[in-house]
Amino acid sequence: MKKIVFYSKKSVCIGLAAVALQASAADNERATCSDLSLGTSEKFTAANGLLADSSRVYDIDEVVVVSQPKENFRLRQQPLSSTSFGSYQMLRLGSRDLRELSCYVPNFVMPNYGSRFTNAMYVRGIGSRINSPAVGIYLDGIPVLSKAAFNLHHYQTSRIDILRGPQGTLYGQNSEGGLVRIYSRDAYDSKGTYVNLGLGSHFYRNVEAAHYMKLSPRIALGVAAFYDGQKGFFHRAGTSDYADNYDEAGGKFNLKFRFDRGWSMDLLANYQFVYQHAFPYGQLDLNSGKAALPNTTFPGLYRRNMLLSGVNLRHEGAKWDFASTTSYQFLDDNMKMDQDYLPEDYLSLQQDQLQNSITQEFTFKSRQPFFGFWHLTQGAFFSHVWLKTNGPVKFGSALTKPISNVILSQMQQAMPPAMASGVSVNVDMGAPGLFHTPQSNLGLYHESTFDLSSRLKATLGLRYDFMHTSIHYDTYAYMAITAKVMGKEATRTLRSMLDRKTSDDYNQLLPKFGLSYQLDEQGSNVYATVSKGYRAGGYNIQMFSDILQTELNA
Repeated sequence: MKKIVFYSKKSVCIGLAAVALQASAADNERATCSDLSLGTSEKFTAANGLLADSSRVYDIDEVVVVSQPKENFRLRQQPLSSTSFGSYQMLRLGSRDLRELSCYVPNFVMPNYGSRFTNAMYVRGIGSRINSPAVGIYLDGIPVLSKAAFNLHHYQTSRIDILRGPQGTLYGQNSEGGLVRIYSRDAYDSKGTYVNLGLGSHFYRNVEAAHYMKLSPRIALGVAAFYDGQKGFFHRAGTSDYADNYDEAGGKFNLKFRFDRGWSMDLLANYQFVYQHAFPYGQLDLNSGKAALPNTTFPGLYRRNMLLSGVNLRHEGAKWDFASTTSYQFLDDNMKMDQDYLPEDYLSLQQDQLQNSITQEFTFKSRQPFFGFWHLTQGAFFSHVWLKTNGPVKFGSALTKPISNVILSQMQQAMPPAMASGVSVNVDMGAPGLFHTPQSNLGLYHESTFDLSSRLKATLGLRYDFMHTSIHYDTYAYMAITAKVMGKEATRTLRSMLDRKTSDDYNQLLPKFGLSYQLDEQGSNVYATVSKGYRAGGYNIQMFSDILQTELNA
């Protein structure tokens, strides 16, 4: 295979996915550059900057270079279905997060539910709205453990891979549908200052700035920050307030070290803040097909502080590559929702989450095939999550007033007419709830790929995954009835309390078998894969309000 070495002077390149017979985009890319000096392997014609033989396919290895501590082969050579986007492609598409990018990826859906919080991902129809996700996300090699942090603003991103199908053997729990890998711009590969400014309709505004520099031949630094906001599209009915305006901001830090004897280390930090009016839902008119303006008792709100930090340590040896990834993740968010989406005050929900997480992963990968045909990867993963959720449900006057009227009517009927006129009754109802749901996960995995011939490869893998999950719930429902009779007031409160601790353990074996046959020298291939994935078990804390409501009714 001949290769072209590109030395770009202006760094103005268009990345296009390479052609492959498998149903996936390649991480090898063709490139068309405005100003290039070429190696001697192939030549461009001077006129119009066209290839001398435009029908030929040029396999340019890793135009966007990313570190893959687990895989032995490039993405297109693996037996899996995938789609990749480079930074230029995402810029042309105007994609700022996965919701927008999902419009261009086959079998990948991330609906916009009206906030940065309530976004589930679906791959080939597999997904989850609540609790553990069915599709995982890795950001710069670090697993994002909180589903509430999945919907991030993307900026200074070099590449995004969407892998379809179970990825449990190498990536563990919550990847039964697939996996999304996001890579930030590399401080070694970038240089200088980047400033992007955006202005659009409905007062959309965007400011993005980044600076990359080499402090020495062995140390590189990258810093970036952004602000993004929009006035919104929908007014709340009867007001001039917008129901979907938002503001968000954040910053990135990336410090890279290259040591002697093949050692390197990356220090990473990514912080984002968002505040928005959320859930701009309106009633749909089935006859006209149009939705009414949001008409709620109060505007929905969502606020989030998120920090993802980590240390990647790697060593490239003569026979083995070693990688260690350590991360600390923090999430603090608050959601307030009018659950009935009506102007009358029936139900409202507030949910506060506070999460601290740590992860540690070690990976060993063969650098050269053993015995000339055996490539292997093996590793261990550990994570622990501390999560506290406060989720009170409040019953509004539209629900409590009819109850008050019924009680008042019964009291008035039991009193002499002279006394009945001076009676009033007020009912207050709610269901506070505090939940502690820590989780621990341990995974041990191995994957081998055998070169059965120059074109045929077989992949065998197995992972043992163990998860311990527990819950301590301290929640109750109450109904406070306050009655006034002839100037005297009395309150009686009914309560239904639940306070308990419990835990569960889950064990899984996640096998994988794949065959891949290379059809030509350009890397086109056909493949077949059988693999297993699973969603982690847990506890549905959203059902507690239903249980307590039922007990109060009784």
